[in-house]
Amino acid sequence: MDGTYELLGPKVQGNPEHAQNSLLVCHGHGTAGNLGSDVPRTYDGLREWLAGKDIEGIVFHHDDGRMAKIKLRDFGLKRSH
Repeated sequence: MDGTYELLGPKVQGNPEHAQNSLLVCHGHGTAGNLGSDVPRTYDGLREWLAGKDIEGIVFHHDDGRMAKIKLRDFGLKRSH
């Protein structure tokens, strides 16, 4: 399947997702799925929305194929476990 993927598993980045086995997850098909217009598009709005979430970040997909990944650490936030 075309797209971008995230490698998860017991030997990857401390396994924050607590995966039992190694696996590839297509972006946009994880636990959050397609968030659509619910995600704010301003700096302050994104920071507030991301705060306290147990995710690495969020990937925005544009219709023309461009993508942008924003991570919690971009806002000085840490992942809640």
